[in-house]
Amino acid sequence: MTIKLFATDLDGTLLRPDHSVSDFTRETIQRAVDAGIKVVFATGRPTRWLPPVVEETLHADLIIAANGSLIIDAKNREVSDIWQIDPKVAKEVTQLLRARVPGALFAVEVLLDGEAKWSHLEGYRREPGFEERLRDPKSTTYKSIEDWLSYPEPIVKILLRVINPTLHVDEQISLIEQELTNLVEVTTTGSHDFLIEMSPYGINKGSTLAKLAVDMGLSAAEVAAVGDMPNDLSMLEWVGRSATISGGHPAAAAIADRVIPKPTEDGVAYWLSEILAEVGE
Repeated sequence: MTIKLFATDLDGTLLRPDHSVSDFTRETIQRAVDAGIKVVFATGRPTRWLPPVVEETLHADLIIAANGSLIIDAKNREVSDIWQIDPKVAKEVTQLLRARVPGALFAVEVLLDGEAKWSHLEGYRREPGFEERLRDPKSTTYKSIEDWLSYPEPIVKILLRVINPTLHVDEQISLIEQELTNLVEVTTTGSHDFLIEMSPYGINKGSTLAKLAVDMGLSAAEVAAVGDMPNDLSMLEWVGRSATISGGHPAAAAIADRVIPKPTEDGVAYWLSEILAEVGE
């Protein structure tokens, strides 16, 4: 069946390690748009990490962000849909995990009003000790997660880190996800870094992509998606055609229809070119 909606993950899938794309990739996406294929980005990134991607790719359509919690109109810089975690649920989840995961540290991604939502240093609420792999010295406001959860901004993700983990992140998730059933969705954006991400229960990239398809009057058979990590599994399982990236997570390779080259080799663009050839661009 003809593909009418194409969803691609960003980091490790569309974007090269330096977060750039080639001219060929940029031009191929535009060719797809001109041919009537709706191209959407589907990412774990929150709003604050999106402006550089939009600038680099010239993307002017929808972005499924924060692992499905947000739908963003990139052209107009507007959030059209939001699914948030109830603060009471967030409190229950963090208390449960504090007891179950030794050394657990928490942060939350929240959605701010106005232009603040696009600022790299805004909307990120961290506990002392919760750091990215590359520490940002400009961001120095830390409070306990209990304090942060008292703030009014909508919570779109809960993040959990362990400074010196004794388990692989995939193993840790397998030990806690059943206890979090009916509370939050649990995933990770990669196995190279111990970071567990939680979004509202029932909300993930696949559920939000399915909503977009239904709104367009499309079936899963008319949708294609590509991604490389566990947070992509929900959309790879739902779509009619799926691909993962060479060297990606084994769980993605296990369910995808095909494996395509890495971003440095324009794998997404070449697959999209094949789809364009089918529709007779």
